[in-house]
Amino acid sequence: MNQMKNSFILVTAMIMICSCTNNEITEINPNSQRSAIGFKTLRNKASTRIANENRSTYMVYATIDGSSDWYFNTVVTPNGDETAGSIDSYSGEYYWPGTTDVQFYAYCPAVVADTSGITSVTATYPDITIDYTVPTNALTDFTIATPVKQAGTTDGTDKAVALTFNHMLSKIKFTAVLSSDLTSAGYKLNGPYPTGDDGYSITLTVPYNSGTISATADSPTWSYGSVTNTAYSNNIGYYFLPQTYSSDNPCTIQLKNVIITYDNVTFFSGDLETYTLSSTDISNSTFLMGTYYEVTITITDTADDSGDDPIFNGEIQFSSNIATWDQEPVDITQP
Repeated sequence: MNQMKNSFILVTAMIMICSCTNNEITEINPNSQRSAIGFKTLRNKASTRIANENRSTYMVYATIDGSSDWYFNTVVTPNGDETAGSIDSYSGEYYWPGTTDVQFYAYCPAVVADTSGITSVTATYPDITIDYTVPTNALTDFTIATPVKQAGTTDGTDKAVALTFNHMLSKIKFTAVLSSDLTSAGYKLNGPYPTGDDGYSITLTVPYNSGTISATADSPTWSYGSVTNTAYSNNIGYYFLPQTYSSDNPCTIQLKNVIITYDNVTFFSGDLETYTLSSTDISNSTFLMGTYYEVTITITDTADDSGDDPIFNGEIQFSSNIATWDQEPVDITQP
């Protein structure tokens, strides 16, 4: 039954999260004694949605202005005490090359692995090209810092360089609710995964799950691989590639492990029909980079299960009310 006979009402609220208040700011400053280049977090994670939400290690590349090769590249480990702005750690020590400009590039996470999504990095000067495939569970963010050029120092004083990490993916979170009519009638919906083994989840299927992007571009853009129609399951929210869907390459969602109870008795348990996003559900059928989509799925009394059978239509339901009495005054004189 196409579009579940209006069984889902989608309400999407987009929250742009690539502004400066939603990014992680990392400071690179020289040690006051030896003018070493250091890294520390300036912005408090507790008060803002930062780009490096999981405090993952990040990779930094640097090149000296006029050079024909990289000055250095190193993996930086964020310090756990982010509220204090403590210095992050990395292997070795690098120094400002006098007052010559240094160009910095960075991306996060630093590790090349299936779990990080970064499958390979080609750092052939002056470009850094990253091949990326969304991890199986789609729960890992991926960020690239805006390139920064900063003049060095020779006097040992602090000279800060701020790296702003920007989200390269889209993010989506789903919430399922029953319609007000069903709720008023006494029906209840189980909670979302991972509140328990009985939590509902959402399977999200999108056309693309891999692409290539440059970490040295001022405004990075994705080049996509082939259409894979990849499904992400067993959760209610995912990071995925920003992309455009169409009727030929659709984006679908399916509520799974749904339990609806009535009077503390299970009325329905199972998966609901797959819903195909229309061109109006998401503006221009396009998930944007750095955008967080919060989607509310409303289950109505016309909802179908995964076998295209109605959930509620087979039940005989009764309702009642008490009619207002018609008033007829009668006067009687007691004999």
